[in-house]
Amino acid sequence: MNTRPQIMILVSVIAIGLMLGTGCSDDDEDNPTTPNLTVSTDAAANEGLLTTLTGANSVTASGTWTNNTFSSTGNFMAEASFVPATNMATFIFDIDGGVYGGADPAAETFNVDLSDFIANGTADINVTSATYGDVSMSLTFYTNDTGTFAGTAINEPSGNVTDAMFSGTFEIDGGAVTLELGSASFNYNGTPVTMSNSFSLTLN
Repeated sequence: MNTRPQIMILVSVIAIGLMLGTGCSDDDEDNPTTPNLTVSTDAAANEGLLTTLTGANSVTASGTWTNNTFSSTGNFMAEASFVPATNMATFIFDIDGGVYGGADPAAETFNVDLSDFIANGTADINVTSATYGDVSMSLTFYTNDTGTFAGTAINEPSGNVTDAMFSGTFEIDGGAVTLELGSASFNYNGTPVTMSNSFSLTLN
């Protein structure tokens, strides 16, 4: 199994979830199309998605976001690393511009325990962000190298954003990785907002 693209897609899935609002799509697909899905419970295989993020290695995602409703835009950067001894991943995000209609937010660092994901192929990831509030995301990986993710963000500090949610799928086929946001939306002071993004991933 080639773990390099799988590591990159896992990190990008988590990155998109934590960077809620910087990437949206109007595609309605939010589940893999392959029937008879079985969740991966092979802990060694699941940990294989993460282990090359150890030591000096990391994954970096960078790109741009565009608010299609209010015509604002900015850059973003995300970096992830993983420590096998503790099953902890560290994610650093720096999103520039008027995110969620406010001032340019400071970079944020999140520490996420991925023990459940390694053991069960599923994880519920919860972090508190100074910009996005309380972000919750579920992540599931299947034995056919597909997966799903879905999440919400509530209690956004400024009180301007409500009803933030997102979902999508990912699929790994050899060295090719497909990531799709099936749905994502939020309301800004009662106005529905759509957004789009463009990003690239680098395994350092």
